[in-house]
Amino acid sequence: MLVFPLASSGSDDRDQPVVIQADEVDMDLKSGLRLYRGNVSVTKGSIRILADKIEMTLTFASTTVNEALDATETTITLTSVTNFATGGGVVTIEDEDISYSGISGKDLTGVVRGINDTTAATHADGKAANSNEQLALALATGQPAVFRQRPAGKSHDVVGKGESIEMDEVNNLVTLRGGASLKQQQDTVYGETIVYDLRSGKLRVRGNSNSVTQTILAPKTPSGASSVKSSSATTTRARIVVRPDALDRKPVGTAEDSPVSSDVIIGPSVVYAQPSVDSLAIGQFSPNTPIVVHSRTQDWVRVIPPSGTLQLWVYGKYLTKTGGHSSVQANGIRIRTKPSTDPTSVVVGFLNRGDQVRIIDQRGLWSAID
Repeated sequence: MLVFPLASSGSDDRDQPVVIQADEVDMDLKSGLRLYRGNVSVTKGSIRILADKIEMTLTFASTTVNEALDATETTITLTSVTNFATGGGVVTIEDEDISYSGISGKDLTGVVRGINDTTAATHADGKAANSNEQLALALATGQPAVFRQRPAGKSHDVVGKGESIEMDEVNNLVTLRGGASLKQQQDTVYGETIVYDLRSGKLRVRGNSNSVTQTILAPKTPSGASSVKSSSATTTRARIVVRPDALDRKPVGTAEDSPVSSDVIIGPSVVYAQPSVDSLAIGQFSPNTPIVVHSRTQDWVRVIPPSGTLQLWVYGKYLTKTGGHSSVQANGIRIRTKPSTDPTSVVVGFLNRGDQVRIIDQRGLWSAID
C-alpha cells in the first residue's frame, strides 16, 4: 500500500452543476438512480469522466438546524450531517441558500451566506436544512474509463484510467479499479486499485495477488520541470537462475534489461526459481541454448530465459488477444511458475501494460506465455 501526495483538487468543483451527455439514459426519478449508456461524458467544474456506461445516484440530505441563526453566522450547527458532502456544498434554510466548505462534527464550516441571489436572514432553531440535489455516487465502466481533473492553482490535469471509476461526492473520493493508473504531469502510479482523495489530493494504491503497485517519477531539471517528455512502465521480464558451471562464456549478442553478458548452455541444466537447490526446479535448458545473463554471484547466475524454453504463467484476465499475440492490459502483472497463487507458484518476473506475449497454453483463467 502506498500513499502518494498530489496537489489538492479544485475547490470550485463542488459548487458546479453536473452536465451529462450520453447516447441513451434510463431514469428512476423516485430513487434517483440513472443509467447512461454509450459515449458517456460527465462534467462537473474541472472534473470530467468519459466511459461506455455510467450508473449514477443523485440524492439530497435533509435535517434541521440545531441553533437559532442570525444573519451573520459563519458556522452552522445541524442536528445531523448524514449525506451532506464532507468537502462542501450548498444548503438551503427557508429562502436562503448557504454554501459551506467543510464539516467538523455536526458543524458546517467555511459558510458563505446568501448566495445564488438570496438574502442572509435569521432562522429559528429547528428550521429545515436541505442540501441541493447532489451526485451521491457514480460508477463508470469502460475500456478504459477515464477521469480527468484540474487541481486548484495548477496548469495541468490529473488523469486517471481504469476498468471502472467510482466517484463518491459525499466523501470526496474517486476510486479507480482494474489496471488502474493515475498521472500528474510526468509522474504516474499504477495499481489494481487507486483511491484518490479529491479534498487532500492524496492517493492510496493497492495491488493484488497477480499484480503489484508501481510508481514512476520522472527526473526533474533544476527548474523543477521534467527532463523527459513522457513516462511509461518498462518490462521486467522473467529472471530465473542456473549454476555457473552450466554456462560457457561465449558471447552471442545482447538483449533487453541491460544484461552484463550473453552465454551458451553447455549441457542439460536444471533451472531454478530462486538461488537455492532447495527452491523449485521449474525446467531444464537443452545443450547449446543461447542464454542472456542478467547478474552473477559466486554460486548462481540469474538469467533471462529465451523464448519457448520454459512454460511460465500469468493471470489471463490481464491479456487481450491482438492478432497472433496478446497484449498486457495492466502494470506489474506477476509471471509465475505455476497457474496459481499458492506458495509453490513462484514469482519470477513482471509484465507491464502494452507488453506483447504469445499464449501457448491455458488452464482455466491462467495463460502460459512464451
